[in-house]
Amino acid sequence: MENIALVLGGGGAKGAYQIGVIIALSQYDLYNKITAFSGTSIGALNMALIQKVNINEAINIWLNKVGGIFFSDNINVYEVMNMLKSIKMNIPLKKSYLSDREKLIELFEELNIEDLAFSDKKMFAACVDMTEIPSEFRGIKAAIGIYEKRPVGKITYLPLNYKSKENLYKTLLASSALPLIYEPIEINKRYYVDGGLIDNLPIRPLYNYGYKDIIIISCDNDISLNKLKFSFPDSNLYLIKPNFDLGNLISGTLNFNKSKIMQSINLGYRDGMNFMKKLIL
Repeated sequence: MENIALVLGGGGAKGAYQIGVIIALSQYDLYNKITAFSGTSIGALNMALIQKVNINEAINIWLNKVGGIFFSDNINVYEVMNMLKSIKMNIPLKKSYLSDREKLIELFEELNIEDLAFSDKKMFAACVDMTEIPSEFRGIKAAIGIYEKRPVGKITYLPLNYKSKENLYKTLLASSALPLIYEPIEINKRYYVDGGLIDNLPIRPLYNYGYKDIIIISCDNDISLNKLKFSFPDSNLYLIKPNFDLGNLISGTLNFNKSKIMQSINLGYRDGMNFMKKLIL
């Protein structure tokens, strides 16, 4: 395979699984043939991370920084659940959002993420455009869409290449702006939230760009490769996914416990190595 593209799905803390897979892929020459990336939510952030630091640094960031970045002291997991239940029962919320993005922006600054604008690799971050929804309802409407499995907004794939520092930061923030926890992100007078609300595996921008050999790393184990192939004919899709469920919203997506993160990294490494061995054979 030449000119391979890599898709990194969303999944919150389960995104540690992707780091393990990437460690495995990086041990083979195939990894150097990846010339394009797309990511949703934590996948978009991993997409940026793996291009700015080595594997050991990526593991260190996941173990020692990611939890604090995404779940600061003022966020309580059960408060998130109560907000979702209140929305479902049409009970007014006491506040609209639980946290800001300062710690993530600090990490961007530390890693000089803005350099990705000049990368020779193509990069896309999946976001949901909520501009047409009145501002006071954007977060709530998106959250209701999650609960009722009726997504609102329009999926958009924003490139990272050739962006200003500000807009590159905003694009990554938007792709991971989970409704209720974070407010929508404004980019050029459009308002965006987490791309995983509509497209958790953003194959489309790479496929539309002409990539045929596409490796997909999913954090969820209920993904069907056959269904993906049906949606993207004349492509060679390769799916790497956990062989068991990495957890629900509480036990998986929002669980940034260090031992859980390391478990996911190790599982990803094992699955990545198994994938490569089968590919070589």
